Amino acid sequence: MKAYPSPNFNRCGVKDTDLHIFHPTHLSCLIVDTALVNLKDPGVLADVHRLRGYHNIISSAKRQRLEIEKKETQAEANLLMIE
Repeated sequence: MKAYPSPNFNRCGVKDTDLHIFHPTHLSCLIVDTALVNLKDPGVLADVHRLRGYHNIISSAKRQRLEIEKKETQAEANLLMIE
């Protein structure tokens, strides 16, 4: 990877916003991890680890929100039956 002084939004090739390959559930996760380890750059490894951690936090929060919404809907339905 070559660092650029500014984002490469107008250049051909990989964009700075193409981070989906680093998502924890990406199909090529093992290949990406192997390539990152071979870079031997602890900073890059730490950044990817932190990025995946945030993805996991977001996924967990979304699951919790859906569970709470389901509980709320069930409680409202039970309340209507009692009323």
